[in-house]
Amino acid sequence: MIGTKPIVPTAAAPVAPVSPAFASPAAAARLGYRPSLDGLRGVAILCVLAVNSLLPFFPGGFLGVDIFFVLSGFLITTLLMEEWDRSGAINLKYFYARRALRLLPALFLLLTAACLYGLLFQSREMAAVTWRESLWVLFYFANWMLTIEHEVGSLDHAWSLSVEEQFYVLWPIALLMLLRLGVSRDRILMLLGLLIVAAAIWRAFLWHNGAHYLRLYYGSDTRADALLIGCFTGLLFSWNRLPRSEIGLAISRALAAVGVLFLLYIGVLVPHDAGFLYAGGFTLIAFAAAVLLVQALGPQPNAASQFLANPMLVWIGCISYSLYLWHYPIFHALRLERFESLGWNPFLVHTIRFAAVFAAAGASYYFIERPFLRLKPRLHTAAIRT
Repeated sequence: MIGTKPIVPTAAAPVAPVSPAFASPAAAARLGYRPSLDGLRGVAILCVLAVNSLLPFFPGGFLGVDIFFVLSGFLITTLLMEEWDRSGAINLKYFYARRALRLLPALFLLLTAACLYGLLFQSREMAAVTWRESLWVLFYFANWMLTIEHEVGSLDHAWSLSVEEQFYVLWPIALLMLLRLGVSRDRILMLLGLLIVAAAIWRAFLWHNGAHYLRLYYGSDTRADALLIGCFTGLLFSWNRLPRSEIGLAISRALAAVGVLFLLYIGVLVPHDAGFLYAGGFTLIAFAAAVLLVQALGPQPNAASQFLANPMLVWIGCISYSLYLWHYPIFHALRLERFESLGWNPFLVHTIRFAAVFAAAGASYYFIERPFLRLKPRLHTAAIRT
């Protein structure tokens, strides 16, 4: 979900110059490593930390999850398309092995720590909740558990990892089938567009017919539009269909400015149970995130890409997966009310909680994630042999 670096670490290949607003459909773009994408991850995880730490000034920080969804759809799609353009095939076994290597070691560490904490420090009832949640998280169905039980535990945040993993199972297979069947690029984009609209309408329909907002917030079907918008953007990038003319870039910058203002409005003023979100708001958030993503990918430096390439944001983006894994259990263990009852200064309390989160995430990233990521070249070699 919230990976450390863009999935394709190779240098970006030069793209043939084009004169119209969009490049030739036959051209293939290469992503390479873009620090601004890590910076965008950094922004997303900071939003999530703000809302889940109960900072009072950013109730809409949940939009960070939508940014992650868009990024996941984009990065997975560009990865798959680069492999297809390079070899005319997609090795699904290699793809899923890479995903497991990327996601599972740090997740296993978190679940082990959560279960031990429940055994040692929680009541029998809460420990049972933690152990049951761990099983759902391990099998990536935590989001559906929450739509049914609405329990509050230390692993509730893993619902988004489940949504993304379910996407990882379905989308590569669907994309490979479309490519093998020779479906035209325009028709693939049209199909994705229809699915985005269908997901938004389905969520609005359920909302207006009395569905609980948590069913809509956690459901894979009702959050699919953000992932699909990321996929759509990834195909536009891979097929060189993003704006490249002066007029196109100017329009893109204007849309990005509007998108940033909209995201700030959501972050500061809109809680996650607002009806507006379920009647189209989540789709607008995803579109705004996609427009900002396009700016980060721009062929020329711009205000958005330069801001997102800030070294501190890039570093936070690099450890964002571990930050996401560890922040909620730590905030849950170091609950605000425990400190408030002792009369501690709120600023000091938040500082302690954030320091604990960054310390745990840093240890997870440098001692678990990175050593396993170094094994990726071996997977690549094995995939070539097969």
